[in-house]
Amino acid sequence: MKDRMILIGVDWGASNFRGWAFNEEGDVIGGISVPDGVLTHSGDAMERLKFHITEWLGEWTQVPMIACGGAGSSPGILRNKLFACADDDFGPDKTSGPNECPPFAGRP
Repeated sequence: MKDRMILIGVDWGASNFRGWAFNEEGDVIGGISVPDGVLTHSGDAMERLKFHITEWLGEWTQVPMIACGGAGSSPGILRNKLFACADDDFGPDKTSGPNECPPFAGRP
């Protein structure tokens, strides 16, 4: 699997850690799911991430990784800025998904 893996996706929620390995075609070729969320672990979050990836793959890898969920929270790896979206940001054009705000003047 590791020789075909080009990307790792991680969803680190409040109570679970889930990861998937993707190949060049975008297919999932492996995965992990353990009950160790950002709110249930203790210690350094980055070290926990490295631990789970290493336990799963046998070593830390230099493959690019996309992490979402609690990884971007205070107890996670890096706290992201949050900003509010007005209800009318999601108009009939359907260009915005349920968790993203379309750009408008003044928004960073």
